[in-house]
Amino acid sequence: MNREFNYQRLLKISETQEPYRGSENRFPFSDRKYGHKYFLKDIVDGVPQFRLCYYYKSDPITEPHVFGIVRSDNTIEFDMGGRYMHQGLRQIMSRGYFNGVFNSSVRHGGIIYSKRVDEENNTWRVIPIFRGLRMNMDTLEIHESSKYTFVKKTLNREKSKALLAKYENAFKVAEVMYVNLEQDKVSDITKEIGREYFPKYWVDNNNYGYLDIENPKEVMDKADEILESSPFDSFILYTNAVNLWWRFSSNLKENYDRAKKRIYKVIQKNNDVFNVKEFDYTQNISSSAWGLDIKVNNNFVHRYL
Repeated sequence: MNREFNYQRLLKISETQEPYRGSENRFPFSDRKYGHKYFLKDIVDGVPQFRLCYYYKSDPITEPHVFGIVRSDNTIEFDMGGRYMHQGLRQIMSRGYFNGVFNSSVRHGGIIYSKRVDEENNTWRVIPIFRGLRMNMDTLEIHESSKYTFVKKTLNREKSKALLAKYENAFKVAEVMYVNLEQDKVSDITKEIGREYFPKYWVDNNNYGYLDIENPKEVMDKADEILESSPFDSFILYTNAVNLWWRFSSNLKENYDRAKKRIYKVIQKNNDVFNVKEFDYTQNISSSAWGLDIKVNNNFVHRYL
């Protein structure tokens, strides 16, 4: 049962409390002194509904930061803009539930709500959180408009082996060159190569430059193009594309092995090397090393990270 955002609770607040100064429909869903946690009361077809809002205290309130809509059937529809459901929102949502938590799970493909439904057998109910998901806050029943299908991938090893074969020789050349670099030069060389091929992504920030890559696929495609002719540059571009260049330690061999593993995984994800199975929303699906995609009405939906 959700305590914070129960429809009747919000309705009572809107009927018994004064709205925030300067507004006719803005009310607190938490302690009134926390003005960054509020809801907006709207009348739709004669029936009140509530937009849940939250913002960082340092942000100006120029427009509502809506993260959900609560309707009279006591359902919540997730309606956040952007890709992310940040930690503050996850904590706010989690406080409203008993025995459940909103958290980020790479192996489930993004943000999930998980709740223990059988303590004896340690069984959990997992619900993926995506834009447009609408569910009853007490029963967790999924609304007809957003009944979803899990899409689970397992690696087809034969296809994967064939795909990665073309990278082996070039990456062996890159390994020899990479592990023999001077350790304190690795970061500079990595950035120089990225800037050489993609100056449009280069950001000069107080003498500490970095690549702000808007389209990783573009960088991956260039790395593929020069794989045979410039294997070292190709490898470095891959590390930039998968956002690894700044995570390296002082052990260059470990860096290379970690980067190669990550690059291969991204290449596999971008290609058809999987066996795919679909499961409907009533099944308690297990996690996957390749994440889980979600479909509604046979269309892939926007997952929150």
